[in-house]
Amino acid sequence: MKATLPRGESSAESFFRIMRRQLTEDEWRFVRSHGGDSQQLAAFYRIWCLKESVVKATGDGIGFSLSRLNCQPDPDFLFDATDLPLTTSRSIVYIDGSASSDWLFEEHRLPLGHVAAVAWQRRGGGAGSHVTLEAFTELAPLSSSICDGLQPITVSHDSEMSYQNFCNKPA
Repeated sequence: MKATLPRGESSAESFFRIMRRQLTEDEWRFVRSHGGDSQQLAAFYRIWCLKESVVKATGDGIGFSLSRLNCQPDPDFLFDATDLPLTTSRSIVYIDGSASSDWLFEEHRLPLGHVAAVAWQRRGGGAGSHVTLEAFTELAPLSSSICDGLQPITVSHDSEMSYQNFCNKPA
């Protein structure tokens, strides 16, 4: 997810007002502990991605209230560092107020201001189970055998017009 102000929003503060109920008080303290708007937006999207990763991993979808999750991001995971990508697996989640030690997260800060998180739940491993995370790597350019046999998509005039209409609609 790109950690920037959404299209059509005038300020980080107005965006945060709209999203107020989606984060817990602890999470908002984490967001506000960061410097200016861009750092606060990055902190917000980190938490958003953590929450989204749990909801996607459980398959609960939009029916799951995000206020039930209280994500505590790894405070040492810095978004303003210059060495990309930066990966952490030290974030934790509380579900309905209880710490959940069976969830593991892998967070990445990716080039061009994007953040990502993947969550998975240990099944039967308990506190003794251990997962080793490999460093995130980008795929090679698409000139490799991955693209062998692919056919280009032909775009009709109607689909091109539909796309242009979509792009030109008010925000």
